[in-house]
Amino acid sequence: MSMEKKRICIVDDQPIVIEALNLIFEDEENIEVVGSFTSSQAFINEYETLLPDVTIMDLDLPVMSGIEAIVTIKSNYPRAKFIVLTNYADDERLFNALKAGAAGYLLKKKSFENIVQSIESVCNGGAPMTPEIARKVVDYFRRHSNSGIGKFQHLTERETLVLQLLAEGFLYKEIAAKSFVSVDTVKKIVQRVYEKLQVHTRSEAIKKYLTS
Repeated sequence: MSMEKKRICIVDDQPIVIEALNLIFEDEENIEVVGSFTSSQAFINEYETLLPDVTIMDLDLPVMSGIEAIVTIKSNYPRAKFIVLTNYADDERLFNALKAGAAGYLLKKKSFENIVQSIESVCNGGAPMTPEIARKVVDYFRRHSNSGIGKFQHLTERETLVLQLLAEGFLYKEIAAKSFVSVDTVKKIVQRVYEKLQVHTRSEAIKKYLTS
């Protein structure tokens, strides 16, 4: 039995990027590109008709930025999933994109070969990030750990560690190996973290940590 195809939209003002992604996806049996757009407005106008499972979103777009587009869509479709694919690694764009609701943040120069895995990760509740982006997120946690500690005292040391590893994009089995526990134990810890933070997904947990 074949798996249901993931419906993908691509929003990027560079046709060469859209072409490259389409070439990658056309060889994937479980991915179908249902729309490609060079502007946020065109994408927003068609979103309700297409309802993609995941949208790959550039940030530097004409008239309306990718972050504004994510905010607009998420306000009407809270379960919409976005992977930012951009040339920019600055903190302002990164954290604004995460706060807007992006589930992943990838740099173009390093992420094309892993884009299929990133889509699968997002569909499974993950938060894929280019390694240098993940480091920025973790560094942010460390810099703000003292100022925000009062709001997260209800997380144990192990729960906080697991949350940070989730933010770095590690899979459950990788977290289990690093923590010397079973995958089932990691899943239970993650569930406790979600319950304590009152969230349901990895991206929601990261967003709440960053904005608290």
